[in-house]
Amino acid sequence: MKTSVIPFILCGGSGTRLWPLTRSGYPKQFLVLSGTTSLFQQAVKRTNALVADDIEIGRTLVVTNEDHRFLALDRLSELKNVAAIYHLVASGTTSWFDYA
Repeated sequence: MKTSVIPFILCGGSGTRLWPLTRSGYPKQFLVLSGTTSLFQQAVKRTNALVADDIEIGRTLVVTNEDHRFLALDRLSELKNVAAIYHLVASGTTSWFDYA
């Protein structure tokens, strides 16, 4: 019997750690630091590549906020087996553990 797993990727942030490359409307996960894809796209691709005989990997869910939804959708348009969820209120990472 396989265990079903639905991966969550949290995609938000204030864009202050890598300033001036990042800012509130363009946090670090959307940067292309190596290759041709953003850190966000690389994370989704790694998640979608997970394989195990006893685990069934479901569609990857990306959680982002209203401020980043268009950036996330733009990056997701190039990827398969992924869906976006928009969280309208900034509440930190721990609030999403309830969903997982």
